[in-house]
Amino acid sequence: MSAAYRSLALGLLLVLAGTVAAAVGTIHLSRRQALAGARHNVATGGKLLATLERMDMDNLALRAQALANDPAFVDYVAQSLIPNPQLGGAIDSASIIDQLNERRHGYDVALVLDPAGKPAGMSGLLARAPADIANDPLVHRAIASQQLVQGYWLDGDRLLRVAIAPLLRGRNLQGLVVAASRVESTFANEVHDTTGVDLALLSTSSPTAPLVFSDAAAPSSTELTRLRGAALSASGDPQSLPVAGWSVAYALAMPVSNGRAAWLLLPSSGSVERSVPREAIPLLSGVACLGLLAVLGMVWLWWRTWLPLERMLYIVDRAVAGDDHMTLRMGGSAVVRQLRDRVNRLIHQNRTSSGRPGAALPSDMGVSP
Repeated sequence: MSAAYRSLALGLLLVLAGTVAAAVGTIHLSRRQALAGARHNVATGGKLLATLERMDMDNLALRAQALANDPAFVDYVAQSLIPNPQLGGAIDSASIIDQLNERRHGYDVALVLDPAGKPAGMSGLLARAPADIANDPLVHRAIASQQLVQGYWLDGDRLLRVAIAPLLRGRNLQGLVVAASRVESTFANEVHDTTGVDLALLSTSSPTAPLVFSDAAAPSSTELTRLRGAALSASGDPQSLPVAGWSVAYALAMPVSNGRAAWLLLPSSGSVERSVPREAIPLLSGVACLGLLAVLGMVWLWWRTWLPLERMLYIVDRAVAGDDHMTLRMGGSAVVRQLRDRVNRLIHQNRTSSGRPGAALPSDMGVSP
């Protein structure tokens, strides 16, 4: 391979190496930026999720407390909980249910429990058995403290926000009122639409599928299996999950009294896991354009400089060997043309000093590229 072609190959190799290095650096930087952005979005989504949960729970607690603070309702329930001889010694559950149906607004289930925690009447649908409700830790805490208690219940394939308020006459506990509302997908969609974060509600009652997921496409069962254990083991504030295979995953544990449940927060559509982030595509296009311009520049430099110089070197070697019946006529860049003219002048002076005619012969190598 001639020197000109070696120079062209070396130049193209350097351009290719530089372009690849620039592309790799761009992708790496873009992935770091995408990861940082995803972490920020997921952390923000976790904080928003916790805030909205507190707001919804506080709203439910206000509704339960409004019933518990209504003296007419308390008196009616207390009277209905007294065994009625006309009902064979049973309590008047029908009257309690009528009161709950009339007063249940803004939530899904309302219950009245007797002072021991046993259900005495219910409005709405609840799958839990009466014995499970009576033995629930939230119910025991409300009876013991005679204070409003908040928490969550797993009820089959749904998670319920629960507020339990004591029904008091003076300092005497007459019973408990329970208000419960279902955690629904609209709640997850609100967080998703605001932060662009995907949410899944995982629980011990549903081992194969999330109870709730935002409108985005749900992750595969394999991915959920990898994240499920770590998410359900989380506690307290939203926390990052160190799970292999996901760059970003956060969990927000829910204080469930009869199991475990947690919100799983992920970057939208697995954007962090893309081999080439979307943000890098315009930059990579710019790198490709610069690489193409560098290739064209290298070819132009070879065509206008290196190749004419190689042809010139061939003529000079022949002149040095004694063949001075030649004239350089190749084109090229301005420097090449100046060098050509000076070499022609030297060859002409050599012919003149040797007494030879200076006419150009047909073997002249003057070829303009």
